[in-house]
Amino acid sequence: MKRLSLALLLPGLVALCFEPARWLVGTWIHAGYDSVGAWVFALCVALVLRSVVSGPRRPAARATTQATLLLLGAAGIRLAGRLLDVNHIGAMALALDAWALGLALGLHTRPWAVNPGRLAALFALSLPIKQLLQHFLGFPLRLASTQAAAVVLRLFEPGLEVDGTLLSGPGAELAVDLPCSGAQGLFLLAVAAMAMGSIRQVRPATIGLGLLAVLGGALLANALRLVVLFLGPTEELLAEPTHSLVGLAALGVGVLPAALLAWRAKGLAPEPGDAHPGPGLPPVAAGVLSLVAIAASLAPGKPLDVSEAIEAPGLPTNIGAWAGQAMPLSDKEALYFERFGGSVDKRVYGGEHAAMLIRTTMPVRHLHAPHNCLLGAGHEVTRLGVEPGHIPTTVYKTVDPQGDAWRIEASFVDTTGAGVASVSQVFWRWARTPDGAWSLVERIHPWSACEAAPQSCDAFDAALFSALDLEVP
Repeated sequence: MKRLSLALLLPGLVALCFEPARWLVGTWIHAGYDSVGAWVFALCVALVLRSVVSGPRRPAARATTQATLLLLGAAGIRLAGRLLDVNHIGAMALALDAWALGLALGLHTRPWAVNPGRLAALFALSLPIKQLLQHFLGFPLRLASTQAAAVVLRLFEPGLEVDGTLLSGPGAELAVDLPCSGAQGLFLLAVAAMAMGSIRQVRPATIGLGLLAVLGGALLANALRLVVLFLGPTEELLAEPTHSLVGLAALGVGVLPAALLAWRAKGLAPEPGDAHPGPGLPPVAAGVLSLVAIAASLAPGKPLDVSEAIEAPGLPTNIGAWAGQAMPLSDKEALYFERFGGSVDKRVYGGEHAAMLIRTTMPVRHLHAPHNCLLGAGHEVTRLGVEPGHIPTTVYKTVDPQGDAWRIEASFVDTTGAGVASVSQVFWRWARTPDGAWSLVERIHPWSACEAAPQSCDAFDAALFSALDLEVP
């Protein structure tokens, strides 16, 4: 009976997992995601193997019921991911599958016990969580890190001034840009804490303390790093490998609160098994569950976040003395904007400068930092920082696979013509006033041309923004 139930359940499990698993593995491989998810997955596998080889499991009837409910929950999440056409949602179903697998393997009943639920939470961190943190929480994290660093710095610099995410004092200035948001440190501390929590006894009160330890430790680590960067020789500290070593040292301090909690907690004791575990999942129930999973994986998508049509001119045909030529969209780009709305316009001017304009009322779907696509296209990308102003401009230097260097400038602009410096700020402003439209104005120049004649690149940018009726950045 158990073999028949497994045979009936297997098609549904494959249908439920195949597409999200393929997407998730793709995020580990694709350079644009800059993901360490494969290492998190390897850590999960190591914990599972260590538990399995420690000794036999004890049969538990309750585990079958829990696993069935988890698979039903995974089917519901998978359905939501399909309907909304959001890969991250569908992939979250894999975490429930991992939880169900941990129960099926009896990890919590083996001599070296592992909590299946916390293991599933650790597995969920193999998703591109760091990118989501930067996308949605990057700006609040920058503000919090700036204020925390200011508290420490005022002990050394009483005249320190704070303007948003800018720290300035006598003879020193530090802009807390997106890479300094602390999102990566928060993610790494969460991985460490979840790994420790999966093999230690955790009481309800400890969960709250653990959350505070992770959040507080990440804020402390990032604040310490910013203090060192502000007080030390900035150019030397920003160079590699010194910059990374400073970050690792600060992260070592930040992990101490969570490590102390884990050290004080006892090892996870194996749960007792059942003398009479029961027959397991009946074949009829397994068949029904498999059909539900298959139906969820085949549901037609109808995303809600489709951009409304925006009646606004695209890129100008010509810009002053620069004659323009339209650049065709790739098949993937054309399908994307046909499905999710919005508009995109790409042109080359004078055979040298290029511009791209994206307009959307759903910026969470359409807008992202240019370096994601550039990394995915094989570029070596260096983020040079943000040029402030009414319309801030983020500047990148990239080197394509052919060895050619380019200067990329990106500006996010709302309906009123005001700009912000990051996608995270776009999200928070859009959340407050979701009725407006947003634009990404991206310029691409040969690096050598801007180095040899910077006034030419500046003149092109000024002419482009004037043609779009925007304030020149």
